[in-house]
Order: sequence, then structure tokens, then C-alpha cells
Amino acid sequence: MRANKICPYCHIEFEPTRTNQVYCTKKHGWDFRNENKENIWDNVIFKRIKSNEDLLKAVLENPNTKGTCSWSYLLDLGFTGQYRTHQKTVGYFMFDVMIKYGYYKDNNGQTTIKKIYE
Repeated sequence: MRANKICPYCHIEFEPTRTNQVYCTKKHGWDFRNENKENIWDNVIFKRIKSNEDLLKAVLENPNTKGTCSWSYLLDLGFTGQYRTHQKTVGYFMFDVMIKYGYYKDNNGQTTIKKIYE
């Protein structure tokens, strides 16, 4: 006869069916292991990309800027251009994309912002 064990997830005493059984059910084992994984939403780089996207969206929806502003204006808002998800070619221009919104910086210091994905 096997000795009863205590499940580390739910703290209930159970009778194991195997000698190496740790959790009372498979679901409790999966839940316990998944709780210890790093969440992508808590990642510092992803937070910066998300805040950059929110800034691009705000500038695009602003009726005064109409999606075009200077690069220094974006930097003053707190934009960091070092992080992006990918690049996409739209017409002849290569846009640096943050999840849904992209920006193109020309030689004159002007920045054009577009919604790349719906």
C-alpha cells in the first residue's frame, strides 16, 4: 500500500496511482508548470514596443498632425526607435512596424505614420 501524498498545487491529500506521481491530477501539474512560465506581456521589450505603438496611434489619430510629424517630436513624446517587430515595404517605402502601426523616416527629418495591419 502506498502512502498518501499532498498535491503541491491544491494542497489536498491524495492516494497516488504511480510511485512518481506528484500532483493529484494531470491538470494540476500542467497548471502549476504554466504558472511558472514567463509571461510575454510582462517582458520589458514588449512593453516598450506596445508603448511605441500607442504613441504612433495617438499621432496618427491627432487631427493636427494627420500622421506626419518630425522625428524629434516623436522622441519628445517618449518614443524609442530601437525596438520594432519587423519591417514592411509599402509602395517604395520601408516602414518600421510596431505590431499594427508603422513609421517611415525620410531624409528631411519628417516621419510618416501609417496603419499597416487592420
